[in-house]
Amino acid sequence: MNITKIVMSSAGGALTATISCPTTPQSVVGVVFRYNSDQSFDKKMGLFKTDSPDINLGSPIENDGKLFMIQGTVINFNDDPPSPYKVVVDISQNGNVLSTEVPSDGGSGKIGDKDIAFAYNFSLQNQ
Repeated sequence: MNITKIVMSSAGGALTATISCPTTPQSVVGVVFRYNSDQSFDKKMGLFKTDSPDINLGSPIENDGKLFMIQGTVINFNDDPPSPYKVVVDISQNGNVLSTEVPSDGGSGKIGDKDIAFAYNFSLQNQ
């Protein structure tokens, strides 16, 4: 499992994950989970969908060393021929983007008549 390490400021304010398809018309839905540094489950952070793509991750203090798993689905519209899609995950702190990535696991490609799952894992570390 790939885990992207994202460095945050301990005094930088609230953290947010935004999951979207900003350059393509596809819809996405999914959930964000948080795990302790030993990879034991901590809590479900929230659900996202196309019209509400932001998940509040909380403060830097409570998230230092935590791991996050985003599990989502790109919803098909029975495109024929299949159309391209690209999922983008932004991690922000107080409105400043710390990281922007396309998940390597299902985050881009072509979608036709079947939904496509994607996943993205990251950890947060104080500077």
